[in-house]
Amino acid sequence: MRREVGLSMSHVRESSTPAPRRGLRLSYVLLLGGLLVATGIKLVPSLARGSHAERVYRAGLDAMGRGDLAAVLVAAESLAAVPEAAGQRHVLEGCVHLRTGQLQAAIAEFRAALEDPRTAPMANMLAGESLCRNRQFRDGIAALRAATQQDPTLTDAHRRLSAVLYDLGATEAATEELLVVAQQDPTDPRPHRMRGLIFKDMESYAAAIEEYREALRRDPLLPERDEVLLELATCLLKTLQYAELEELVADSPQTADFLVLLAEAKLNQGEVAEAARLVDEALRLTPEHFESRLLKGSVELARGELTEAAATLEAILGQQTMDFRVHHKLSQVYARLGQTERARAASEEAARIRDLRARFADLHGQVSGNTDNADLRYQLGLLARQLGREDLAVSWFTAALAIDPTHTDAQSALRLADATTSESP
Repeated sequence: MRREVGLSMSHVRESSTPAPRRGLRLSYVLLLGGLLVATGIKLVPSLARGSHAERVYRAGLDAMGRGDLAAVLVAAESLAAVPEAAGQRHVLEGCVHLRTGQLQAAIAEFRAALEDPRTAPMANMLAGESLCRNRQFRDGIAALRAATQQDPTLTDAHRRLSAVLYDLGATEAATEELLVVAQQDPTDPRPHRMRGLIFKDMESYAAAIEEYREALRRDPLLPERDEVLLELATCLLKTLQYAELEELVADSPQTADFLVLLAEAKLNQGEVAEAARLVDEALRLTPEHFESRLLKGSVELARGELTEAAATLEAILGQQTMDFRVHHKLSQVYARLGQTERARAASEEAARIRDLRARFADLHGQVSGNTDNADLRYQLGLLARQLGREDLAVSWFTAALAIDPTHTDAQSALRLADATTSESP
C-alpha cells in the first residue's frame, strides 16, 4: 500500500495527508505483492520427492503460479485417483476457488487438506488467507498462527499474519512477525520498512532509524523509496541528528515535505534566516502546504513579527482546526501582543486537544498488543473523529467490525461517515 493513513498517535498529531479509501489498510500490497497462491512453487512444504503424485502436485502449483487454472484442475483430477494424495488435491482445488473468489469453497478444501500433515502448514496458511478475505479475521489469524507453529520456516505465513495484525492495529504482534520474515528472507526490504513505520508511529525514533537504514541497505531503489526517506528524515529531525538530515534532504526530491523538515532543523539551531529561506522555497513549490505554513508562523514569531505570525497562524486554522500546535503558537503570539483573553482561549484549546491526544495514545497502546477487542477500536474511532481525523475514524470503526461484525455502535458510526461523505460536494 501507499502507506495509507495509519492508526497511530503520530498521525493524529501531525498528519495532513489525504484520507484513505474505506476499509482496512491494504498492507497486502506492501508485504505480499499479491495473492499468496500466485507465488507458486516456493510455498510448497517438504514432501516426499520423486513420486508421481508429488510431480503432479508440483506441476499444479506451477500452473497456479502462471494463472493457468485449467491445468491446475487437470492436476487435481489426476490426484483424485491417488488416495494418499488427497491433501494435495484439496490444496489445488482450494487454490482455484480462492483465485476465483469462491471463498467458502476454498476454506472447505483447505480445511480438508489439514488431515495430511504434509500439506497442513500450507493448508492452514491458505485457509487463513481465505478466511481473512472473507472477513473472518479471528479464524484467519488462528489458522495463520497454526501454520507458523506447524512449519516455522513458512515465511509467507508470517508475512500474511503480520499484514493482518497490522491492519487490525495489533502493531506489537505485527513487529514480531515482521522480524521473523526479515530473518528468513534477508533480501526483502519490506519487513524492515514496515517495522520502521511502526516504530516511528510509536515515537521510538531511534529504533525506526535503524529499520529504515536496513530497508534501504537491502534495496536502495525500493519502490516506495521517497516515502521511506521522508519517514527517515522525520525521525532524524526528532532525534536531533541534523547533519545526517541535511545530507539526506540534499539527496532527496526537493519537495515541500523534505524542505520543511530541514527548515525546522535550521530554526531549532537558531539559523532563522536559512529557515525562512527554506520555508519560502517550500511554499513556492506547494503554496497550501500545511507544515510549511505552520513553520512560517514559527519563523515570524522567532523574528518578532507578531502581527504577521498571528495572521499566518489564523489563516491555517481552517486546514487543521484540531492541530494543537497552531493553537499553542497562537497563544504565544497573542500573549506577546498583549491580547490576554485570546491567549488564554488559544492555550485552553491547545490543552483540550492535547488531552484528547493523550487519551488516544493510551488506547492505542492497549490495542497494539491484542487482536480481540472491538470496543477499544471503536473508542479509538470516536477519539479520531473528535480530533478531526475522519479518515482514521473510519479505519478504526472498520477494524472494530473486522473483529466483531455485529458491533452496532461501529456500524452506526460508519453509516454516519457514509452520510457525511455523500453530502460532501
